[in-house]
Amino acid sequence: MMSLLDEHLRLLRLPTMLANYERLAKHDADKVMYLEELALMESAKRRENGTRSRIAAARFPVIKTIEGFDFSLQPELPKTKVLDLFRAEFIEQARNAVFIGPTGVGKTHLACALGVWACTNGFRTAFTTAADLLMSLVSAKRADRLRQRLTIIERYDLLIIDELGYIPFEREATDLLYQVIAARYERGSLVITTNLSFPEWGHVFPDAMAATPSSIELSITPRSSSSPAKATAFDRERRQLRRGQKRSRGGVKAERPLGGQMGASVRRLCLRPPRSQQGRCDGLLS
Repeated sequence: MMSLLDEHLRLLRLPTMLANYERLAKHDADKVMYLEELALMESAKRRENGTRSRIAAARFPVIKTIEGFDFSLQPELPKTKVLDLFRAEFIEQARNAVFIGPTGVGKTHLACALGVWACTNGFRTAFTTAADLLMSLVSAKRADRLRQRLTIIERYDLLIIDELGYIPFEREATDLLYQVIAARYERGSLVITTNLSFPEWGHVFPDAMAATPSSIELSITPRSSSSPAKATAFDRERRQLRRGQKRSRGGVKAERPLGGQMGASVRRLCLRPPRSQQGRCDGLLS
């Protein structure tokens, strides 16, 4: 049976000490306990340093925790479903989440809290606004370093894209966003915050064809309590698009939509402002 000291020495990657400490200690319990305490302190310090390094590398705009989020201001937000994101399975299974709501309801707080939790638990995390991400990708493409930039992004266990929808993008940028999302399929988790419901994502993407994968494929069954007719039309367009994709498979090879990649793994959470504020967002879907 592996002792606590053995476990710490393995985690510290000290195979020589692990193989020889019993012989050198001559089975003296006090010496073994002394070494165990040192190994425990070293393990704790390395975890602390690793967490600090990952948090610094993630470049969060502010350090937030889930304990600091006031769920009483969001009574319609299911707390259990939010807390379910703060589990290792969320990242290990490459699941995804989208937080939808107007400004000031806590989307970025939740995203940062999830990112800090991920860093604390050993997951490589990156936080960026949608504008900063796409500007960096466009610059990398023009410098002929796009492949290298995408490879770096793919290495993160969790990628957080904040403020999608605040600035309209051109076709070149939306194509690059598609590449980032597609490259993370079943490889890494993605969290997006946005002030737009899925049917409204077309206002962000100037080209209709570029808007289609981003808005349709990230949603499963969009619905809106404030504009049901719009959601119904959106559903109809999605069905027409998918029928067209199926027909195209008999001739020209159809490009694989993101819906098949992310649809089953996306969790969409809607955050509403307090009753004293105005604003709307889509209904909740999990």
